[in-house]
Amino acid sequence: TTNIFQKMGKASSSMWVLGLFCLALIARPVKAITCQEAVIKLLPCESYLRGSGDLTWACCEGTRALNNEAASKADRESVCDCFKRVAPTLGVKDDRAAQLVKECSVDVGMSIGSDMDCTKV
Repeated sequence: TTNIFQKMGKASSSMWVLGLFCLALIARPVKAITCQEAVIKLLPCESYLRGSGDLTWACCEGTRALNNEAASKADRESVCDCFKRVAPTLGVKDDRAAQLVKECSVDVGMSIGSDMDCTKV
């Protein structure tokens, strides 16, 4: 017969393995958002940001999704730096970028424009 202490030992070992597995899942590094991914999220906003189109539901959804995904300070700084580099080449108008976050009810914690200080996000 198996004694109760041997059964408890097996159960305890199983719990340790399960606990370590859970910790490994929790401690997994979160993938940072790339500049390309950030730009893709805002593709539905392209004509609006250039001043040649209206604000759309898809644009606001992409803006909200990007804001939610860029949860850490490092992610926000990275996205900010990305848009400071990319926006001029895409013809983004500062006033439209600033209006976008207001109209879509997205709080980025700072004013939006080509002169933004990405360390303050």
